[in-house]
Amino acid sequence: MNQTFKSYLVTMRIWQWAKNLVVFTLPIGSGLINIDTLYEVTYSFIGISLLSSSIYIFNDIRDISIDSMHPSKKNRPIASGVIKTSNALIMGICLLLIGLFILFINEFIAFLLGLAYLITALIYTFKLKYISYIDSITISTLFILRLLIGGYSANISPSLFLVMFIFFSSFGLAVSKRISILQDDRIQDNSEYLQFLKKYYDLDKLKLIFKAALVCTFATYLVWSTTIADINNLIFADIYLFFSIVGLSIVFYEIYKLTLEIGLEDFVFSILQNRKSLIWLIFTFCCLVVRLYF
Repeated sequence: MNQTFKSYLVTMRIWQWAKNLVVFTLPIGSGLINIDTLYEVTYSFIGISLLSSSIYIFNDIRDISIDSMHPSKKNRPIASGVIKTSNALIMGICLLLIGLFILFINEFIAFLLGLAYLITALIYTFKLKYISYIDSITISTLFILRLLIGGYSANISPSLFLVMFIFFSSFGLAVSKRISILQDDRIQDNSEYLQFLKKYYDLDKLKLIFKAALVCTFATYLVWSTTIADINNLIFADIYLFFSIVGLSIVFYEIYKLTLEIGLEDFVFSILQNRKSLIWLIFTFCCLVVRLYF
């Protein structure tokens, strides 16, 4: 019984909920976190996380044949047959309905954005995933929808800099995943998705685009930093902003190395395993929080 429960939790990919922490970006970045706002945004976080888990389940059902040829994905509960497809489908629908219900009772606009997220993600799973470059742009769009859900839950409008930062960073990570798959010699050549990547993507061009995305992300953060720090009237807290810039540059360098050396197909899992990247990511976040709140 415990093993079955564990299999369902694995299928939900709860560790991937870390991506949905994007919903807290606007409230934290605006310095407007209070207990009421925290409740509102947390409800949205739970709602969008349940929606994302349902999408992962539908994706696993769609990609059973692909995952069965993957060195690690073949062990996933659905691909390995531990969880029946029919049971997985019921679970996915239940998570979808609960997630939408939570968003609906929390904030109506957040519900509409959640619905847009769900529809976009489903279209990606069954169609856009196999259209070159549109696939990565769609992933970036999903991250921006997460950002907006958090913003509307807290009644905060996003700045252009934040939207650009989220877009470039998520686009870079999407490209990174495709580079990792193309470089993974363990994946069988008859994998449908690998054949798609080989046919429509050039590895060298992807690496160049990945570098450009990281540079654009860092440049966006750098320009934003200059807008909140008055060069003519620097305060002590601005030193933490400088530290966050240093920390972010190290994080991006580590992501770049991970992508080219061992692959970054699963960003969350890879970062959690790489202690250096995780420490610098936490350091960067703490410096930014100190600058904004103190």
